[in-house]
Amino acid sequence: MLALLGGRGSASAAAVAPGALTVRVVQAPPAPAPLELLAELARSEIPAAEPDRREPPLSVSAAASQPEPALLIRFDEADYRPRRELTVAPVLKADVPLVWPEEGVLAGHYSDVATLFIDETGRVRKLRFEGEGLPPRLQDQAREAFLGASFSPGELQGVPVKSRIRVQVAFDAPGHVRRGGSGL
Repeated sequence: MLALLGGRGSASAAAVAPGALTVRVVQAPPAPAPLELLAELARSEIPAAEPDRREPPLSVSAAASQPEPALLIRFDEADYRPRRELTVAPVLKADVPLVWPEEGVLAGHYSDVATLFIDETGRVRKLRFEGEGLPPRLQDQAREAFLGASFSPGELQGVPVKSRIRVQVAFDAPGHVRRGGSGL
């Protein structure tokens, strides 16, 4: 953990001019590149902008534990090709078990269309519902089931690619009988 301390004190415990800002290494973690810079700052004194102003201690441990913005993995739906652009569509390798929850949803028939975002290895990376035909509890059940599903990936001219497909997701409560309608 690194801490920036205002006022007196330094890594060597030498006397520091009042108002000087120093950096002290409290515990040295394995230092990636950004922390090496902070360690270098710990060996030098940086004068404060206002000599008489005392800054409260500032901990940088939380900031140091956060990934750098450039290192964050961004999910961009535009990276996933729609079915119409593929030469081979993704194919589900095994049934997806949609289990009716034990409680929290009124008996009945519920359905919605979902877009599955499938990477080039066949894993579902994201699921987005297009409507509001499923209560939140059923959406959670469907999301969990599809995120664990395995597909053969979509292909473009023989090369596996990130793809997206639309699927109908339907739940029927055990013992619920649908009457008439379009079969949805």
